[in-house]
Amino acid sequence: GFTTGQAFCGVVGHNLRHEYTAIGAKVNMAARLMMNFRDKITCDNTTKLRSGVTEANFTEVPAIPLKGIENPEQIFKFSIRDNSQLEHYCDTHNTQDNSVCRELVG
Repeated sequence: GFTTGQAFCGVVGHNLRHEYTAIGAKVNMAARLMMNFRDKITCDNTTKLRSGVTEANFTEVPAIPLKGIENPEQIFKFSIRDNSQLEHYCDTHNTQDNSVCRELVG
């Protein structure tokens, strides 16, 4: 799942045992989207609006409870309708190798 918002990214822990992590409400929401929509590319409304991708590529999914999130934004499934859209998407995002783009978007 993809979300847009503030998060903390950095090293957390003691000098002898630490790790790089990302934490925050939007990170949690992205994880919940991945868990609940396993075979779909999903995002929140903020990500959809900022993506620059046409509305036709998004379908709203029914609201479901997301653990740890009281009032989630609308959730959308992303899909590319046909190969011409895929080629346009890859071209406009400066992707030289369309096979890479196809892997990223399913």
